[in-house]
Amino acid sequence: GMHLAWTISGGNIYMKQSLEKDETWYSIGFSDVAPYDMSYADFIVTMFNKNYTGIRDMYKFDSGNNYPCWDVLMQCSLNGTAGTLDLMERTTARKNGVSASTWTRKLVTGDYKDSPIFDASKKVLFARGVDDFFTFHGKAQAI
Repeated sequence: GMHLAWTISGGNIYMKQSLEKDETWYSIGFSDVAPYDMSYADFIVTMFNKNYTGIRDMYKFDSGNNYPCWDVLMQCSLNGTAGTLDLMERTTARKNGVSASTWTRKLVTGDYKDSPIFDASKKVLFARGVDDFFTFHGKAQAI
């Protein structure tokens, strides 16, 4: 299964996400725009695929459930403005059937492509692939 744990300290959040058994990419997303699907959402995607291995700060700049793109790209912006890479202390590991990643991020980054994390309810999206290639993940589910 997929697991997510977090700790808040000062103005930062430390997160650890893991996936057991299946070797595939996975992600967490934060949606602030109804209907709370992938539209205009902030994503943190973990990949284990050669030179793409790592934790990516991503953003979905339009409506619908297509692919998000790197937060720092100007092409993936409504106003042509790049975001910033706001994930620090990023680590990935895969061992004995468990893929795990950790990162730290400011609760409020100041990047318009990042969803601020406040002491309130938050719409969270989880996704995973079928393998390590970053392809469509299938049926949508959000909590």
